[in-house]
Amino acid sequence: DGITFGGAAFFSQTAKYRVATERTSFAMPEALIGFFCNAGASFFLSRLKHNLGYYIALTCARVNGNDVKKYGLASHFVQSDQLEELIKKLGETNCDGDVRNAIESFSTTPKNTTSALDELIPLIDKCFNGESVEEIYANLELDGSKEAKGIIQKMNGMSPTSLKICHRVLKLGKDLSLRECLQLEHGLTMNIFTKYSADFQEGVRALLIEKDKNPKWNPRLLRDVKNEDVDKLFEAIPDEIKIVFDSYQAKL
Repeated sequence: DGITFGGAAFFSQTAKYRVATERTSFAMPEALIGFFCNAGASFFLSRLKHNLGYYIALTCARVNGNDVKKYGLASHFVQSDQLEELIKKLGETNCDGDVRNAIESFSTTPKNTTSALDELIPLIDKCFNGESVEEIYANLELDGSKEAKGIIQKMNGMSPTSLKICHRVLKLGKDLSLRECLQLEHGLTMNIFTKYSADFQEGVRALLIEKDKNPKWNPRLLRDVKNEDVDKLFEAIPDEIKIVFDSYQAKL
């Protein structure tokens, strides 16, 4: 019921029931600070239809409550003024069936049936199907529409290295289990902090500390980001710092 970014998005996306309201604002804005969409995003963003996950990751776009439900990021939509009653009802439940029935009794169809995202979906579906970030840029430039140019402008504000990392982690995550995605993201995070953290430090400085919103990315241009440097960030990490899941936990 409000801002649902990064880790908050992860907690919702791993749940069976995910309730959004008209005030929900969902995003994975890590590329804005020179990082990558982690917290399980390689699992849930990679599985969205219409290449929407790639659009969210590479543009840091915000998705509102109506669209969150419409495009599969929420299982139910409830008006915010009904949440207190819903929570009270959930407190009286004893089993999964009760939970489902309680949520569904408050669930409604969003009042706004169309949105700006609806109009962008055909463009996103077509252009974000590229096998690389460079190909996505080429698709957008070939389209040449006002909307495509706006998306290019958004992507130009992100760390070029982050764009490549985000794209690759989603490509890999599509074929992995949730646990494997978490292991992949953990290893990537450790490598970023030990092998290359310049853009992350600069992004945090520009957006969160000094707040000048003028990051100096290094490299500054996408064409200068070497694939071999990105490869190093995806290398295996030592066993002693890998995530190990307890065997008794349910398979995810």
